[in-house]
Amino acid sequence: MTGPDDWAPFVAAITEHQQRSERGGAFLRTAAEVEQGFADRAAFHRALHADDVTAEELAALCGATAGETARLRADLEPGTIRFTPAEPASCVIHLSRSFTRVSKLMGLDGTHKFLFATDYRYRPHASVQQWADSRYLVLMGRYVVQDMWALSLVLAQLVVVAGRAFPGLEEPWTHPDFPRVLLDTAHTNPYLHQQIAYGMCAMVEGERFRTAIGVHDDETLAPVMFEIARGAMDFLVGHELSHVYRGHLHAAGRPADESPWFAGEAFDRVRESPGGAAVVETYLRDYWPAHSLELEADRFAMMSAADAGASVARDLRLVGIEFAVSLLSFLDRASYLTEYGDDPAEAVGLREYSRVPGLVDVLLPMETHPWGKTRATAVTSEVQLVYRSLVDPAELRRKALLMQAVGNVLGSMSGRALNAIQWINSRPGESLAVILPDDKLLTHYWPPEATTDDDRLERLESSASLFYSDLTGADPRADAQTVATACRVAFARMREEQGILPEAILRIMSWYAPGGIPLDLFRQGDMFPADELDAALATLEEHSLIALDGSAVRVDPLVQAVGRDVDEVEEEEVFPAGETLDVAVVLLSSAVPEWHDPAGQPVWRELLPHIDAVAGHLADVEREPPLVLWNDTAQYLLDQGMVERGLGYALRALSDGQRLNGPDHPDTLALRHSLGLAYTAAGDHAEAISVLERIVADQERLLGARHPVTLTSRNSLASAHLAAGDFARAIALLERTVTDRRRALGRDHPHTLASQNDLAMAYSGAGELSRAIQLLRRVVARSERVSGADHPDVVIARGNLAYAYYAAGRVAEAIPLLERSVADHERVFGPDHPNTLTAHTVLTDAVEGAARPGGAPAGDP
Repeated sequence: MTGPDDWAPFVAAITEHQQRSERGGAFLRTAAEVEQGFADRAAFHRALHADDVTAEELAALCGATAGETARLRADLEPGTIRFTPAEPASCVIHLSRSFTRVSKLMGLDGTHKFLFATDYRYRPHASVQQWADSRYLVLMGRYVVQDMWALSLVLAQLVVVAGRAFPGLEEPWTHPDFPRVLLDTAHTNPYLHQQIAYGMCAMVEGERFRTAIGVHDDETLAPVMFEIARGAMDFLVGHELSHVYRGHLHAAGRPADESPWFAGEAFDRVRESPGGAAVVETYLRDYWPAHSLELEADRFAMMSAADAGASVARDLRLVGIEFAVSLLSFLDRASYLTEYGDDPAEAVGLREYSRVPGLVDVLLPMETHPWGKTRATAVTSEVQLVYRSLVDPAELRRKALLMQAVGNVLGSMSGRALNAIQWINSRPGESLAVILPDDKLLTHYWPPEATTDDDRLERLESSASLFYSDLTGADPRADAQTVATACRVAFARMREEQGILPEAILRIMSWYAPGGIPLDLFRQGDMFPADELDAALATLEEHSLIALDGSAVRVDPLVQAVGRDVDEVEEEEVFPAGETLDVAVVLLSSAVPEWHDPAGQPVWRELLPHIDAVAGHLADVEREPPLVLWNDTAQYLLDQGMVERGLGYALRALSDGQRLNGPDHPDTLALRHSLGLAYTAAGDHAEAISVLERIVADQERLLGARHPVTLTSRNSLASAHLAAGDFARAIALLERTVTDRRRALGRDHPHTLASQNDLAMAYSGAGELSRAIQLLRRVVARSERVSGADHPDVVIARGNLAYAYYAAGRVAEAIPLLERSVADHERVFGPDHPNTLTAHTVLTDAVEGAARPGGAPAGDP
């Protein structure tokens, strides 16, 4: 064991490192001013540990309150955390408070002792190192700690403004519609939205670039800001402590052949790009073992940061966690930019960074970030895994969507912030940016040789939303005019050389998302002969109107805008905008696979951005809506757990269907049924039951009580009652439906077996486990004989039987079945499907439950 005095040489070395880093990074401050700052901090630290200095006197030295300094001394009293004399008082206060909260929740004992230090130029944000037995150094970026609070203030203002849409709610962020309103608020309040972008730049550039933050006067702002900031800071500190708590500093991590669950879609996209397979394999071999430890640390940090007392997964703490996660993801990307001069999205061949959140971060070169860590993609999945046994599933989905909305707010500003960083680095002095509410940006720039009392500065005034749009700060509207002129010249030349086909294909592509447009869309059927299509694509690439990328193509958004426009100089419209949009819709509708087919998931993931884009364009024009495409998209999204998006498509399909066909048309009735399923998936049980009760009544009136379609809707109504916990009503409906389906369809029909599976789950929920097990055993045996062992419904039924055994306390029988269920789900649904994640969680609960006294289940399935 080492004694207390053994800290001294190590603290002195870290102090010298901090001072050397700050001296080299100072801009407008003179050398004398920097040294005076060191002296002032040293005086604060001496007073902090002096018995004859009161809390009020200490507060006067650092600009804090007496309550904060008294609490700081209490936090430092156990001696488990300490700081160097070069540490700013604000960092000491914030870090010690977070350390006290997190270490207590995590259960770290007093034998572990930590030195926290912030570095002026530290790029990897935070790291923990062991330097002696039970002694650790936690090194963090200075501006990551200091600017997190300023950025939390901006985000808190967005939360408060968005909350005004829900008058009367004390905590409006608990409303299911709040995530959507938050995104709308960000885009309709550029004053706040732009402050986030420039605040992100400040966190990267430190003293080189500062930005002033405007604050609205609102009494609810401070508590919201403190909750968000505490969630963010506790997560950052908790992540590093988790590495110690979980023994990661000397651990090997997960094996390279165990693919990360959160990146399936992203990896599929990269594998399809040129050289992409090698990129993914490199990640799995070189990055994933260490990255897996980062994700495990995140899970423990999340629980420590989001829980307080008896309250778990507190909403604003989760907002703060996602806020920190998204900022760290951005900082990894920005570090690569400042080190190598280009965007890592381009470096790994990904043009559309925003469509693969977090992927670029895991693929950063090892030399820029040894852990290659990302959290932007995994964290919303992790929160659902961590709290599955503690929080209602519908409530947990709502929390995950809230976190996702926060990530989207920051992600939407990443590109602009990176452009700003490039502009800042091209002018190696110091800048101060002030954003005004009328979209004005005032930038003061001092050259490198200037000082604080120097008046040699440039004053730049521009639009906050347009400045930094590229390296020159050019107005993108002027670029649009240039692109439009160049496109029309190219169109005329192509018509002369090859006719109208190249232009027609481009105009069809213009309705899709800019990147990742699958060429298979155009190769299906006989609409475009293969040789003519290849020649047209080559012509478009030759004129720089598209960029071919393996089996996909990218079109610049400015070129797409021209492609959607009707050329006014033509006497006759060769390409009416509506007709090219119709073709784009037909191609998508023909390409989408069955929504419930697991084999079709990669195609769905590829097409979803383009379905979203077409849906947006159709909202602005009068064309016949693709009802089947809307409904299939809704069902696929719901099946994948993307509930809010699925509900949006279900509502749109029904609205369009009623307008076209009337309320009693069979297609409209089917769409109303789909909407009921969407409400069930979204956890809005009352609305689901209301919709489904009406549809059952209408179908009984129009089709008859025992019509197969009516029975399907009645089964869905029973499932809604089951999801709402009304087991008695669910059982009554399902027993009737099973009887009617057996008569109408036969005992072994898949629909009859599906109703029996649902009835068994209702028995299980009502505590009638013996009846549930008996019925499920019959369902599994018959389903395997009728549909095959790997049919999705059969896999689900076997998993339900396994859980029923576990819920009944028959753990020894349950665990082998649960292990098979996990393997079945991974094979049939894929590793990232919500059903697969649930199967993993149930197995984990069972294994852990077997170790508990009595082997009791941890929660509901």
